[in-house]
Amino acid sequence: MSALKTSTQSLARVSYPRVIATPKTCSPRHASPSVCSQRREFSRMTLSDVRVQTSIATLRISFRYNSSVQLKTPPSASKQAYDRLRPILDDLPPRIDWAVAYGSGVIHQANASSSEAPPMTDFLVSTSDAVSFHAENLKTNPSHYPLWARIAGPRTVASVQETMGAEIWYVAMVNIKGLEVKYGVISTDRLVRDLQAWTTLYVAGRLHKPVLTLMSTPEIDQAQRTNLRAALSTALLQLPRQFTELQLWEQIAGISYSGDPRMSVPGAENPEKVKNIVRGPGNLAGFRDLYRPILEEMGGLQWVNGGAITHWEGAGEGMVVRTAALSDERLMSNLPEKVKKAIARPYLRSPSTSGTFSSSSAEAEKALDPTFQAVLAGALKRIIHRAALVQSIKGLLTAGLTKSVIYSLAKFRKWLKARNAKKQK
Repeated sequence: MSALKTSTQSLARVSYPRVIATPKTCSPRHASPSVCSQRREFSRMTLSDVRVQTSIATLRISFRYNSSVQLKTPPSASKQAYDRLRPILDDLPPRIDWAVAYGSGVIHQANASSSEAPPMTDFLVSTSDAVSFHAENLKTNPSHYPLWARIAGPRTVASVQETMGAEIWYVAMVNIKGLEVKYGVISTDRLVRDLQAWTTLYVAGRLHKPVLTLMSTPEIDQAQRTNLRAALSTALLQLPRQFTELQLWEQIAGISYSGDPRMSVPGAENPEKVKNIVRGPGNLAGFRDLYRPILEEMGGLQWVNGGAITHWEGAGEGMVVRTAALSDERLMSNLPEKVKKAIARPYLRSPSTSGTFSSSSAEAEKALDPTFQAVLAGALKRIIHRAALVQSIKGLLTAGLTKSVIYSLAKFRKWLKARNAKKQK
């Protein structure tokens, strides 16, 4: 009971939105009888002894999810979206370690029309046990799966998820609490590996851009920091020494699309997607906030007039200079091992087995080679292309034929609209 009181006191220091009535029953779907007993005692302590000013829904999450999972306190600008989207997770199995909401349904893109129907809301979730997650989801949300998956069962679904494409199982066009939702499920170990090593650059690339984080763990947060550092370093290596702030964010946003086959197929994706992501309402501030800790850690950027960048100004048109403190060699050391090994051979006479850039001649050789940016772009494209291609084909299996056709038609309409808008300029 002392441990329970400590947990209660810890929760009391956190402010969460929306207070709802205490549940009078405890569903066996979510907890064992012993946990139910603890939960009832927890409710009594919450209301009378400790006077915790928080929602019972939040208290239930301490039982529902892994103990290392942390609910994220959203920025004030995102609080309304957080309050609207966090409850969506309650309709999914309680085996979620990490969850984010993203895309135009969460963060508006440039040129979006207010007269159009609300876009589908995208989620990504990770679980440490894919088989158990799908086993429960098949029971509680069978309509989220095509017929063949319901027949094959959770082990087959988990196997397809983890062995094909970007190692994600996508569920598209389902209605949860009145929202049209698409959500992807990835195993937590594979999420961390992609963030740290860019094994597919699929989820890692999605997280180069602002998202609304709903819950996470310290391990995933640290892996994401590594991912952002690598993304910033990659973008700086591909840009000239002088560039605008907008060019920096667009270079970062474009990394994950550089090898995506959808970008080269007419009708598959909006050709202006990268610019729209960066220039949408609030997105510039999102990029600034996302990369501020990494920029403060790395340093080496200043305004073209020589002033230090202590904060970003204006609408992203300011000219920035990369100083000698951010040498190419230092930036290359931040790249994932897979990328370093792919580009090491042309610039290191004797690359080490680890792929690190330890040779003193590496920087000089790279600086003299005008093809370096093409070499780096090619390495990224090879990582992304296969995983993205297989994942696109895999979507036909996970969503089912009917939903795939409807989803593809919606994408085609967006592409057509973007093409027509470009012609009118």
